[in-house]
Amino acid sequence: KQHHARAHLIVATTAWAVRSMLEGTGRHIFFRRMPCYRHPRTMSGIKSRLSIPLRCVGALVFVLTAGLFERTREISIMPGTVERANQNKKKVTDSHSLMPGLFLPRIAVVQYTGSGGSLSEGFESAVSVMQKYAKLHGYGYYALNEKSVAMTDMNREELERFGYHKHHWRKPFYLSTLILEGKHEWLAYFDTDVVIMDPTQKLETWIDSVDVNKTHMIITDDPGGINNGIFFQKATSWSLTFNKLWWEERQALSKSGHDNWPFMSALLKSWATAHGNYSYDDECSMARSAEMESWGNFYNCYSKHLGNLGRSTHPSGCTEDFPDPCGSAYRGGSPIFATWGINKGYDFGGKNNWAPGSFSLHLAGHPDREHLLLQRSREVLEKYFSEAPVNESGPEFHHLEIAPKPALHRFGSNVISVWPISFSAPEEIWVPVVRPKTRGFAAIIPGNLSTYSYEDEDSYYAGYRTSMFAVTRKKEGWDCMRHLEIMAAGCVPYFIDLENIPPLTLQFYPKALFAEAKAIRGVSFLGDTLNPESFRVDMQLVDFDQYYDVATRILEHSRKHLTTRAMARYLIRTITKGDAQPKHVLMATNCVDDYLTDSLLHGLKKILGRNLIDFVPEARTLPTEPCVQDAAHPGAPLPEYRLNMYMDSWAASSSENFESRKGYGKGFTIWNRLSKQNEGNVDRSRVYEDITEGKFDFVILSDRLLHQPEQKKFVAHVQLFVPPNRTVVLIGGDFPAGRHELESFSKISDWIFQREIY
Repeated sequence: KQHHARAHLIVATTAWAVRSMLEGTGRHIFFRRMPCYRHPRTMSGIKSRLSIPLRCVGALVFVLTAGLFERTREISIMPGTVERANQNKKKVTDSHSLMPGLFLPRIAVVQYTGSGGSLSEGFESAVSVMQKYAKLHGYGYYALNEKSVAMTDMNREELERFGYHKHHWRKPFYLSTLILEGKHEWLAYFDTDVVIMDPTQKLETWIDSVDVNKTHMIITDDPGGINNGIFFQKATSWSLTFNKLWWEERQALSKSGHDNWPFMSALLKSWATAHGNYSYDDECSMARSAEMESWGNFYNCYSKHLGNLGRSTHPSGCTEDFPDPCGSAYRGGSPIFATWGINKGYDFGGKNNWAPGSFSLHLAGHPDREHLLLQRSREVLEKYFSEAPVNESGPEFHHLEIAPKPALHRFGSNVISVWPISFSAPEEIWVPVVRPKTRGFAAIIPGNLSTYSYEDEDSYYAGYRTSMFAVTRKKEGWDCMRHLEIMAAGCVPYFIDLENIPPLTLQFYPKALFAEAKAIRGVSFLGDTLNPESFRVDMQLVDFDQYYDVATRILEHSRKHLTTRAMARYLIRTITKGDAQPKHVLMATNCVDDYLTDSLLHGLKKILGRNLIDFVPEARTLPTEPCVQDAAHPGAPLPEYRLNMYMDSWAASSSENFESRKGYGKGFTIWNRLSKQNEGNVDRSRVYEDITEGKFDFVILSDRLLHQPEQKKFVAHVQLFVPPNRTVVLIGGDFPAGRHELESFSKISDWIFQREIY
């Protein structure tokens, strides 16, 4: 009977395995259900009358059978394949391993890539570095998003119940899903704004330094206490329990957009549980106290209870520039281990301050995050993975999903194209995610000056960040900086006259999403464009899942297509027809503030740096009254550059000077954001000679300059020495250029870009 039972097990298991393989059920599921299955690196707890070799015969038969087919398939939890390392040959294969715990990687790197998996260039580059790092050391890699996880009715209900719209709060759900797959011993989670700066360092440096019998999670300190942008979890039942607690804390703390809060609250409860001599009764929860909605109050409460729980000594070298004094607690004998050296960033301070040689660079909340992610990722790719820098103007780098359509104008036998272009804004003003909302419509109503209650730029943006919608409309022109400022704040523009926008105007805007947002149930407009009471949101009727989904898509679209960098790349790609990036460009402007010219100047400076010369021709002859001047030097001649674009050229002199230099639009958003020392310190003394000698690949002219009588001499010089196919004209007025004007511009330039096209 015993031999018969063993034989029956072998035959039945092998038959089930072959059937599973042929039906595409998935090998990993097979091994989870097999009698010989055991968690990686875990041999204890297997109790059966059958010996281990016989219990695994079915698995061996399946391995041999599957090896004949050499089949691979994508598993439901991720969009790609699990990679494993051949340590002898130092290379990584693309096939799935056949036995969990034997051939699957011990460690897997996990990242959450957003609601749909679509990333901007900087984040995409950082993720590319992470993927190559995982491949280099034979780690598994998972790029998680809701499209890559099979959504059952049960887990979709859970996501919706606890805030389906907050995409970056879904980490505990996805991590638990991976743990239940049972393929890896450790999961190393990294946010997508982390760049691995030294790929030679292995994750085992930290994982193997802990007590494997006691530690289930490794967390990383930063100056704010704890940052869940980098942490490691062991695939154990303890981690599943912690993730469940973390998930539940999200519900209690859902008023806050800060996803570290529920994580830190779950840590407090877990630490209190692990140290039974101390009781923590959820005192830091928002559900218990409205005061905890303030980050300062929450952090003080968190630090107080960590102190009550007791600390062991911090690592040597801890400095006083860390709060309290070195971030979170360093717990001894706990399932949670806090470590230093992984999570480093600019100005983090102390042992977490980034320096050359650091393992990683975390750019959480950095105002120039997108640019730095791209720059640092390129450095790593070139240094460690022998990849040449990608051409910024080339089509493989330019992920523009929009196909801009030019307007065609015929002048006799000559047909010219007028290309669309829009205002744009510096990428640092964009919020990373849609923030929680406290009101339906923002207080500001365009045209109603009594609603302009903000005191400065920060309070102006804050009003939009906390509002679901903000009213906007056509004023003089359809294109408007207000549209950008609303979207960058994670707010939805309520475009009153959306249906009247000309088809070729605002081509870079998500007009279809605006219409979708206006149609959300519970949102209404009663007809009076200047009356705040005409704009209403009935919170009882609004589908908030729908709202946050639309708001997130608008935020992501605008960040991808309407930053100054994105608009500058579009112009470069158009005029070069996708060929090599120009090496020397001249941008000639007027001295008056101009949203189109100045926003494009900002983006081109960020891409070309000092290879772009910004120049105000004949500056000494221009009338000073319409130009923004330097109050510190009254009566001084105007400089030969756009003075209002550069902060450090004048800002240190006086507050009076600062107020005088705000210029149009109170100086918000565009101006005073470039560095005179780093980006504006160029030689303008030979501009005329360089034009004569043909040293500029392209010359860009603003329409204000073309209309200025004192600058006609310069325009004639350009027309004489620069051919039309290397001359660009920008038309930034509130109304389209007339036929006669376009014809005159076409004699100067083959590349005409216009903001308003009817």
